[in-house]
Amino acid sequence: FAVLTMQSHWRGALARAATKKKKRSLVLLQAHIRTFYTRKKIAIMQQSAIAIQRIIRGAFARNTAATWHFAATEIQKTWKCHSQNSDYLVMLVVVIKIQSCIRRQQAKRKIDILRRKRRIEQRFHFCMVCKIQRLVRSFQYQKRMMESVVILQRNARAFIMRKSFQTIVRGVARLQSIHRGSRTRQCLSRRVKQAVNRIEVANEVARKNQSLTLGARTKQALWVLQTSRRLAEVMTAIITLETATRLSVKCCEAFAQAEAPR
Repeated sequence: FAVLTMQSHWRGALARAATKKKKRSLVLLQAHIRTFYTRKKIAIMQQSAIAIQRIIRGAFARNTAATWHFAATEIQKTWKCHSQNSDYLVMLVVVIKIQSCIRRQQAKRKIDILRRKRRIEQRFHFCMVCKIQRLVRSFQYQKRMMESVVILQRNARAFIMRKSFQTIVRGVARLQSIHRGSRTRQCLSRRVKQAVNRIEVANEVARKNQSLTLGARTKQALWVLQTSRRLAEVMTAIITLETATRLSVKCCEAFAQAEAPR
C-alpha cells in the first residue's frame, strides 16, 4: 500500500509538471495570436484614418477650386459687360431695348444654371457629409470593439493568474503534506517500521514472482470460482478476491466483468 501511495504521488507530480508545461505553451501561443490580431487591427485603423483624411482633403480642394473658378468667371463676365455697355451707350433706344431683352434672357438662363449648380453642390455636400458620418461611426464602432477586447483580455489574464495561483497553492499544500508524511513516517514506532519492512519485502517478492501479484491472484481466484467444486478452494478464492478488490480498482473491474457465480 505504501508503494502504491508513493507511485500515485510520483505520477501526480509528473502529471502536474506536464500540465504546467502545457499551460505555459498555451499562454505563449495565446500571447502571440493576440499580438498578431492587435497589430492587424491597428493597421486597419491607420488605413481607415488615412482614407478619411484623403477624402476630406480632396473635398476641400475641390470646393476651393470651384469657388475660385466661379469668382473668376463672374469677374470676367462683369468686366466684359462693362466694356460692352461703355461701347454701346451711344446707340439708339431700340438697340438698348433689344439688348435689355437679350440680357434678360441671358440672366434667366444664368440664374437657371446657377440654381442647377447650387442643387448639384448641395447634393454633393450631402453625399460627403453622409460618407463622413459613416466613416466616423465605423471608427467609433471599431474603437468600442477594441475597448471590449481589451476588457476581455484583462479579465482572461486575471482568471489565468488566479488559476495559476491556485495551482501553486495546491502544489505547496501537496509538498507540505508529502513532507509531513515523510516526517511522520520517520517518527513511526518500531513495530510499524517492522511492518513496513515486511510489506517492502513482500512487494519485492511479488515483483520477482509474477504469480503473487494482485492481478495474477485475482485471475486465479476467478478461475477457481468458475471451475472448482471444492469448498476449501472456493473459500480461499473468496478471501483472495475480497483482499484484491479492497486494494485495487482494476481487480474490482475484472471481478465484475468475469461474471463469477454469486
